[in-house]
Parts: sequence; structure tokens; C-alpha cells
Amino acid sequence: MLVKNLMEKYGRPVLSIEEVASVLNVSTDDVNEVIKNGELPFKKIGSKILISIENLVRFINGEITERTVSTDTVSTPELEFAKARSKEIQAFKRMNYHDYLDYFLDLKTGRGTSVTQDGYYAAAKHIVNGLGNLMMYELTSDLIKKYFNNLKSKTGQATIDKIFIVIRTSLRHALQEEHIERDLMISVSKPKSDFLKSKEMEIYSKELLTLIRQEAEEYPELKYIFAVLEATGIRPGELRALKREDFVVNATQQYIMVQNAITKVIKQDKIGKKHLSKTEVVGATKSSYSVREIPLSDECVAAISKWLTYVKTDKNYKLATNSKYLFTSRDGEFLSESELISRFKRFLKAQNLNGRGITFTRFRHTYATKLARKGVDIDILMRLMGDSSIDMVRKYYIHANYQDLANATNKLSA
Repeated sequence: MLVKNLMEKYGRPVLSIEEVASVLNVSTDDVNEVIKNGELPFKKIGSKILISIENLVRFINGEITERTVSTDTVSTPELEFAKARSKEIQAFKRMNYHDYLDYFLDLKTGRGTSVTQDGYYAAAKHIVNGLGNLMMYELTSDLIKKYFNNLKSKTGQATIDKIFIVIRTSLRHALQEEHIERDLMISVSKPKSDFLKSKEMEIYSKELLTLIRQEAEEYPELKYIFAVLEATGIRPGELRALKREDFVVNATQQYIMVQNAITKVIKQDKIGKKHLSKTEVVGATKSSYSVREIPLSDECVAAISKWLTYVKTDKNYKLATNSKYLFTSRDGEFLSESELISRFKRFLKAQNLNGRGITFTRFRHTYATKLARKGVDIDILMRLMGDSSIDMVRKYYIHANYQDLANATNKLSA
């Protein structure tokens, strides 16, 4: 029974010293001592010592009575497996890191949300530009550190974080599978970005917000979306997944209930190649923390109500009159990312707003920073933003300018 269980667990008839130590719940030094004393038969393939599961179980059961130093106790099938395994390892060592990332990310397909997977592929595209041509056996800690040093002056922290995760997890897998011989990340720390954007670039000034509102008056399909993004800090994918039933107004409360987000079902061919398919679906939010109720101001409630009236009365939305989605497309389905971006680009070009740094995500940054400046408690802000940690809100969404710093300093003399 034990032989069968170990075969099922490890998927092969031979084990390494580390695996034997785990089975016996002893140190690798103890296993080496037993082998040295001739108490446990083994086979040596190159520099690798392997112990058959059959002999290990015999050792556990006290069935090995003769001391031996012979290394010829592994059966022919086990020896063939070990040779095949050794050949496979050598093939991976001669693979370049670009191809290895393709292999590794393919293993990860279906794990985590589609947003996470998309982030992995985006990070991998950065990595292959700097390290992709190196063979696995050529990778070193110094080369990885040099890559990050070159990266941090031109890349934001969020992107660096994702790149670090992909390199660390892929090389951890490589180490476990013996595709590399040592831990290349043991001396590599996640770098801090030196990339600085222009002042106030990450939040909207009062003047720019006013300009956006004015220019959007003639674009009702964007005007009301801008209003909700500004008033709630909601993610664009969450906004597109909102249903009419998520808009709640009664005698005592008015809020939107964020329960879903538009996510992408992706089939990736190779890093840097086109997606074979990329379909949007209504899925789960970024995390469980993102499911939340966001109270609405009277102005925001009025904007949403006007939008619903517009959908009912505009002839272009004839098919969407009874749509279940709050910000519906003209055919009554949820608004696709491509359709939203197309409208947005036409708006920016027509109103001569290109180059002003106007993005949907910037509304979220502005929302968080404005609330922080008003003194809203960081725990409350985290809940409103739907983020999993206070650090996330502090690092990525709250932006201090000179006046914020001056106000803080002036409190000393108040």
C-alpha cells in the first residue's frame, strides 16, 4: 500500500534524497548517513543519487538485512526513467528564458482570475525584452539585478511588482524541477521604482475636471460614465458590469452595489504573439474585498437617472430599452471595452483633448486622493475603493502634492 501511495504522490518510481528525507521525516544528512552506511540501496546517475520507492519501503519495513554499497539495485525500468528524466532536465537547461516563460505560463493557465493571467503575460513581455535571449543555464543573480536596475528608472512600481512575481515564481518552479541548479532569486530584492511622472499627472486638477465635464456635454454616452467614475472611484470593468438592479435608491439609502466585473477569457499562443481569442464575460470582481456598496451623492443619482431616461428615449437605444445592464451597449448587452475605448478616443480627438493625460483610471486616483485630503479614514477609504489592503490604497491611489505637504507642516504651528 505504501509503495502505491508514494507512486501516486510523486508520479515516478525513484526519489531524490530530499524526497526520501521528507517521507522519513528526517534531515537529508540523516539519509546520506544511512546511504553511506550501506543500509539503503541507491543508484547514482551523474551527480544525482536516486532511491527506488520499492527499496525505500523495504528499508522502512526493516526488510533490508544485508549491508551493501552497491549502486546497481535500481531496476531497469527505474533506470530508464532516471535517464529520461536527466535528458529532459538537460533540454530545459538549454532552453532560452523566453521559451521557458511560454512553458511556465502555459502551466499557469486556468489558475487565478483572467485579470491576473493577463497581468502575467503583460509582465512576461517586459521580461523577454531584457532576459529572454539568455539560456536557462546562462541566467545569474547578477544579470537579474542588472535587468531590474535598468528597469526601475523607466517603469512604474505596479509593473515592477508584477515582473518580479513572474520571474520569482518561474525560477522557483525551475529550481524545483532541477531546470536550474541554484536559487537565482535568493539575493535579489524587489526594487523600488525611480520612475517619476509629472506633477499631479496621476490625479485631475479642478480645472481639468471642469473642462472634461464641459466638453462631454455633447457626448451623453460618455458624460454620465464620467460622472459615475468621478463620484465613486469604481473600476471601469466594474462599471461596465453594473446592472440596473445594482442601482438602489429608496427613502433611506442611495448606492450602487458592486458585485461583478467584466473579465477576459484568454487563450494565449506565445508571449508577444497575438491572442488566439480574447472574449469578455461578466465575472467575479478583482477580489472578495471588491464586492461593496458605494453610497451615491444626489448629483450622481441625478446623473444615472438622466442616463436611464436617455436610453429609453434615444432611437439608437431602441434594442436596449429593457436591458439589465446599467451602462448598456446599443444592442442591450454590457458595454464592451473596445466600444467604450472607441467612443473615448473619438471624444478626445474631436474636443482636442489628446495629450492631456485623460484616462478612465485617473478618475479612481482622483477620487481616492480627494477623500484622503478631506480626512476620510484610510480604513473607510479602503472599503470604498474595494482594495484588499491599506498599503495598496496608500501606494497606488493617494497622491500628495506640495500643498498637502505644506498643510501638514503648518499644523506644527497651529
